[in-house]
Amino acid sequence: MNRRKERRLTEHPAIDTAPSLSPDDQQLVFVSDRTGKEQIFYRQLGTRVEFQLTRSGASSDPVWSPDGTMIAFTRLVRGNAQIHILDPFTGEERGLTRGRYNSEQPSWSPDGKQIVFAANSTGVSKLYVIFIDGTGRRRLTRTPRDFEESAPNWRPKENKN
Repeated sequence: MNRRKERRLTEHPAIDTAPSLSPDDQQLVFVSDRTGKEQIFYRQLGTRVEFQLTRSGASSDPVWSPDGTMIAFTRLVRGNAQIHILDPFTGEERGLTRGRYNSEQPSWSPDGKQIVFAANSTGVSKLYVIFIDGTGRRRLTRTPRDFEESAPNWRPKENKN
């Protein structure tokens, strides 16, 4: 019989969702409504160190970069969801996408150089990729116009040992 031991990772009475564990399994980022608006929080596992990372515009979909130095996430900007990246240790943040449509659900490439995401620039969500410097945005798929695409996830590189 396989017995799993569950343990609570956050201790606030607010709703905490969308956890993303760092590649070294020592840090957690998650979305919480404890400020009245969904924001991203950081927690150092095994300690009581916890703090808010984002402060403006509702934020969601946090995901660690493969090397554990950056977090990609979705932020609401002027009514539209946009992809941002954040250094959780310095607070430096920059937007990768902009426009009058939603870009959301980021996922890092295994080498950490690109992000795949869903965007509805045509009115229906399609998958796109962009370099983390904000260049090279391109659509990945050529599906029928009314075919909705979402929840992209890059498959990690396999260990060839």
